[in-house]
Amino acid sequence: MLASAQSPWQLGLCLPSTYATKHMAIRSLKDSARDAIMSVLRRVSALNGVTRAETDSWIRAGDTFVRHTWNRLVYRVDLLPQLLQVSEFQAFIRDLRSDQAFSPFLNNYVGPVSGIGTFLHEVQLLNGLMPNDTDPIHPKGTLAFDEADFSPRFDALLRFRDAVDVPFVQLRPLIGLVCTETITIDAGLTLEPLSDEEIVQALTWGVLPTNMNQFREFRIEPGVTHAIKRRYHLPRVILPAPPAHPTQTGHWAFSSDGDDVAHSLSILEKGKVIVGPTFLYSPMGWPYGIQSILQPTSFSDDPRGTRDIRLQAGAGPDVRATWNALRSSTAAYRLAARRFYNGHLRGLVEDMFLDDMISAEALLLFPHAQQKARTLSLNAAYYLGENRQLDRQRIYDLFRDAYRVRSDIVHGQQPNPGHMRLNGAPVSFIEFEEAIESELRRIFRKMVDQHQSAAAMNWGAIVLGPNP
Repeated sequence: MLASAQSPWQLGLCLPSTYATKHMAIRSLKDSARDAIMSVLRRVSALNGVTRAETDSWIRAGDTFVRHTWNRLVYRVDLLPQLLQVSEFQAFIRDLRSDQAFSPFLNNYVGPVSGIGTFLHEVQLLNGLMPNDTDPIHPKGTLAFDEADFSPRFDALLRFRDAVDVPFVQLRPLIGLVCTETITIDAGLTLEPLSDEEIVQALTWGVLPTNMNQFREFRIEPGVTHAIKRRYHLPRVILPAPPAHPTQTGHWAFSSDGDDVAHSLSILEKGKVIVGPTFLYSPMGWPYGIQSILQPTSFSDDPRGTRDIRLQAGAGPDVRATWNALRSSTAAYRLAARRFYNGHLRGLVEDMFLDDMISAEALLLFPHAQQKARTLSLNAAYYLGENRQLDRQRIYDLFRDAYRVRSDIVHGQQPNPGHMRLNGAPVSFIEFEEAIESELRRIFRKMVDQHQSAAAMNWGAIVLGPNP
């Protein structure tokens, strides 16, 4: 679950009428915390510290999330300095300081050396242990001490104390991926549906396409609910201040994870997947409360059918194979995959086509190749056509014409419609581009299947091989 970013000092309360506190010879930290919260609640009530504030929340109803405005109870922020001085709360802080396990945490940085950590200070402790009003489905008329609410909060504090490392989740929405399963790509790296809490966070930042103006409704449907997720743990340290020079880990390259996934999907199937911004959170929750988003991005409401990449059930092995091929491929293959994917994001067919041809040259031409149009067309024909002469001729003609169209565009001329042909018949520019795209996808996939993406191709052996 995503850690809540709301502060209880934006929340209100009402006093409980009675509460039976157990008196023990030796008081536990939980007893001390309970007495502190009950005393703070009494002080807030005495100071008339309750008001209401208008709040926007996303609420799930069936397969739809609806944006709902409601009034929740909030604390008066100006009361905080007084509440921190409540004697029972200060007694709880002294108990923490005298506790051998807890004392190192107070007012220190706690977290990984990457710098994504937290401070356990008095305000955070009070925020985390106080009751709040955050459920728009069942808003509270009053706030009162409730053992069932308090105990999980205190237990979370103990888990925070006892943990030796910090779990993290990085996720990036994949808009346009139609998939019915969870696919494990690598250790800790999956393609899987977003949880409800993750959807709400993404909607709050406006990074999922909605179904109504002004972001009022979001429907759970194919193409908008999958994400790439990276799960990992980092060792916890305790420092007087955050690291002056945070240590980056391999997981900070998560953006390349998302790019390689998108490129792999583009190689596997026709369509368009847009990779969203990176969300980072710790499932440990309070008192960690780590939650951030990098580079917020909003998505246009593209027509679903023309956008989506549709993975068939059981596509996991193909996704993993393509992913692994990209991770160990030559620079030329990676460049080709990137430009091939970028072509799917273009708005103009000319730009899509130019990205296709950059990809084709990276895949099919060796450095400093002479007679590029002829060499590219021969290599494509013999690689895909193998020993089928009619297929070779078709592919050769297609890539020869494509290179002519490419040359027209890059030299500032209108492409010659007479060069846009399939099997000798004239076609539209978009049909011509789609034919090149289809053949390029076959080349990409064949190189993966035959483990040929990790080293330079011997085109001479292919063209002048046993079946010339």
